[in-house]
Amino acid sequence: MAALAILTKLISLVCVFLLINGAEATPIKKLSIDNVPYLGTLRDALKESTRASSGFLCVATIIHNRVLVTPAVCIYGQRRQDLVVVVGNTFIRGVSPTMKVLAIETWRWHARYRFGEMAYNIGLVFTARDITPKHGVIAYAAINRSKLIPHTECLFLGWSRTSVNSKLMMNPPIAFFAWNTFNIDCYKITSTAGVMCSYVPHMKEFKNKTEDLGNPIICNGKLSGVFLERRGEISTYIDIYSFRKWINGAIYIHFHSATSPLRSICCRWLFVLAISIFFIFS
Repeated sequence: MAALAILTKLISLVCVFLLINGAEATPIKKLSIDNVPYLGTLRDALKESTRASSGFLCVATIIHNRVLVTPAVCIYGQRRQDLVVVVGNTFIRGVSPTMKVLAIETWRWHARYRFGEMAYNIGLVFTARDITPKHGVIAYAAINRSKLIPHTECLFLGWSRTSVNSKLMMNPPIAFFAWNTFNIDCYKITSTAGVMCSYVPHMKEFKNKTEDLGNPIICNGKLSGVFLERRGEISTYIDIYSFRKWINGAIYIHFHSATSPLRSICCRWLFVLAISIFFIFS
C-alpha cells in the first residue's frame, strides 16, 4: 500500500511537470452572457445611479431563484439597502436590454467568518424579487457536490481587471482553463481548510491581468469555487464542495423559517437554531 501511494504521488508529480513545462499557452477567450448566464455582480446602488458600472464591488453567481453566492468579505459590514444585484448583462460597463437590477432582501455569511481572514469566507445574497431563468440570459449554476480529483481541468469565468492595481474591468467576461491542485498542497499554501487552489501552466497572456473577488471556477460542469485571491502563480477559491451543506442549510432556513408550520415562536426559533447548528458544524 505504501509503495502504491508513493507511485501514485510520483505519477502526479510527473503530470504536473509535463503540464508546466510542455503545455501550450492557455488562451483567454472573451464571452457573452449567453455563455455564462449565471454570472451576476454586486454593485453600490448610489454610484450605479450616477454612472453604470461605477459601483462594481464583486462578482456573484446565481445558484437558485433569488440566491447568489459570493465571498463573505463582499457583504460583511455593508448595508443591504446600499447594494444592488445586476444580472443578465454581458458588459461590466454600460447597460443592455436584458440587464436586470435587483434589490437585496437580506444576506448571510458563515458564522465562523472573521473579517480579513480566508477561512469560511463565503456568503449568500438573497434578492427581493425572483431571478427568473431566461434562455441565453439568466440561468442557475449547479453547485459541485462531489470531491474533485487533483488536476481536473476546470474553466475560470468572469470579468477581470486589466492589471493588479487597475480599477478598470475587462469588457466582456473572459474564460480560460485552469487545473486544481492536491488539497494538501493547497493547505500548505493557504494554511486554511475549505479552500481550493488552481494553477495555469504557461499563462503568459495572464501576467498583466488579475481575477476579481467572486469570479467562479467551473469543474465538471459544476460551480466548484468562488475566487478569493492569488498567491504567486496559484489562485485560491472558497471550495463549494466543502460548504455544500452550509449552502443548502442557509437556503432552506431563508425560505422556510418564516413560513414554518410551527405555531410557537419559541419552537420556531429552536427549530431554526437546530438546523443552523447542524449545517454549520456538520
